[in-house]
Amino acid sequence: MIYGIGVDLVSVSRIERVVRRWGDRFVERVFTPDEIGFCSNRASPSHAFALRFAAKEAFSKALGLGMRKGIQWRDIEVFNYPEGKPGLKLHGTSFEICRRRV
Repeated sequence: MIYGIGVDLVSVSRIERVVRRWGDRFVERVFTPDEIGFCSNRASPSHAFALRFAAKEAFSKALGLGMRKGIQWRDIEVFNYPEGKPGLKLHGTSFEICRRRV
């Protein structure tokens, strides 16, 4: 069931600056260990982090909540299926909100 559409653009250079400034503190607050491992092993980690950050923001907008009502960044995990297609795994509050809406 679709509740809304969320779109978000993130500047890669913005993510690069944030990672340079805050390092692991930012990365570990926003991304799951699997996301960190995936992005860190890419040729351009900043691009991979920016893509995942944008997907998390878009999902929160599609819910109509943004990053409120107890949703944490790490509650929304972006992954890739073996064929490369992206998907979302929901944890914590984001999972509970979606479960209640079904």
